[in-house]
Parts: sequence; C-alpha cells; structure tokens
Amino acid sequence: MRTLVVVGIVFGVIGLVAGCGSEAEGSAKDGYIQKADEICAKANRKIQAALAPDAEGNRLPMPIGSASGVSKVVIPTLVEELRELHKLAVPPGDTEQIGYFLADAKLMIERAQNNPPYVAKAPRPFLRTELQGERYGFSECGHI
Repeated sequence: MRTLVVVGIVFGVIGLVAGCGSEAEGSAKDGYIQKADEICAKANRKIQAALAPDAEGNRLPMPIGSASGVSKVVIPTLVEELRELHKLAVPPGDTEQIGYFLADAKLMIERAQNNPPYVAKAPRPFLRTELQGERYGFSECGHI
C-alpha cells in the first residue's frame, strides 16, 4: 500500500513538472508570436499606407502594381522588419522552425530586390513566408 502511494506521488510530481514545462513553453511561444506580430503589423501598416489602392479601392493583398513601390517601400520596410525579428529571443525548441521562416523571408526579400516588376504584379509574391507564418501561429508575419 505504501509503495502505491509513493508511486502515485512520484507520477503526480512528474505530471506537474511536465505540465509546467509545457505551459512555460507555450507562454514563451505566445509571447514571441505577439512581439513578432507587433513588429510585422507596424511594417505592414507602413507598406499599406505608402501604396495606393487599386481601382476598386483594395489595398494588399493584391498586386503591388509598381516596381518602384517595391524598391522604395516594400523592400526597405521588409529588410527592417527582418532585422527587428532577428533581435527577438526565439522560444526554446522553436529555433529550427523560426530559422527556416526567417531564412525564407530573407530569400523572398532577395528575390524582390532582384525582380521588383514580378513582385509588383504577382498577387501574393510572399506566399511561402505567409504560409510558414500561419503554420507557426503568426497572424501578421509573412503577410504584407
């Protein structure tokens, strides 16, 4: 009987420790997502404000419409956004996933630098980072 009580206590403590770790990791991820989305939302607002709406009054997501808009507004804003995201401490266990997201964001920026007319006309030129961001839990990062 005493053995069962001790075993029960040990499993109870293990369960508490495991539960606390998960909650702490979850709150670290939630905090990271919140901070990152704040950075991205600020950049998205800057891009949206600088780009004229289309004929129907729509803003992004849509074709940006102008290669000069990509070069003068979108690229510098995304470069700054990426710089700010790199400053954030990544939650434990998420280093690889965030590393891939940031590397893909950098790649998308480089592609935009190399071909602004394509980015200007493509309906969703940053779709890859958009989808990765959504998978991780971002609501702003990956979108413009």
